[in-house]
Parts: sequence; C-alpha cells; structure tokens
Amino acid sequence: MLRRTVLVPALASLTLVSGCAVDGLVGPAYGGVYDLQWVNGFSVPATVIESGGFRVEVTYGTLHLRRDGTFSLDYGLREWDNGVVTRFSYGYSGTYDMNGRDLFLYFVDP
Repeated sequence: MLRRTVLVPALASLTLVSGCAVDGLVGPAYGGVYDLQWVNGFSVPATVIESGGFRVEVTYGTLHLRRDGTFSLDYGLREWDNGVVTRFSYGYSGTYDMNGRDLFLYFVDP
C-alpha cells in the first residue's frame, strides 16, 4: 500500500455547502461538506482526458471534512471509449491538514 498526500488549493476548486464561514476554515477544528465545482478551470462535469474516441469526464465530487481531522472524498467519472459509456465511482478517506488556504489530504492508496 502506498500513502499519498494530495494538495488541494482549498477554496479555489471546492465550494462550501455547510454553514461554516470560508474565512473560518483553518484546520481540523472546522468541518464541513464541500462540492466539487471546478476541475482544471472547467465547471463540473469537466473533461480531463480526450484523445481520439476516448474521453474521461469528472461528473461530481463531494468532500466531507470532519472536526476530528478526518475526511472522506467521493467522486465520479464517466468514460467514453469509441461510443461505449462507463461510469465509475471512487472513494477515499484519511486525515487532513490546512496550511493557510492549502488543504492537504493524507490517505492510503490500495
């Protein structure tokens, strides 16, 4: 198993859905639910790979930050391969830290 760290430009790509104030999100003492709104500058659903008859699109993403410093992240992909459409759902969980406006997600990638 490989431990991964992902740096998420915290509030640039995630939109606050819970009642927490954006300026108040400074660490594990704050929790909330965030919906993915943008991927690589494009609104969701957003194409992330496109080549010939192959395309992958991010369809949704939800990040739950808990006050105990843990998180869960769920997101979906839609893949087109020469006219055949397949949907995938993924989920990760682990711990998180904030450094200024940067969010670090720590999880084990099986």
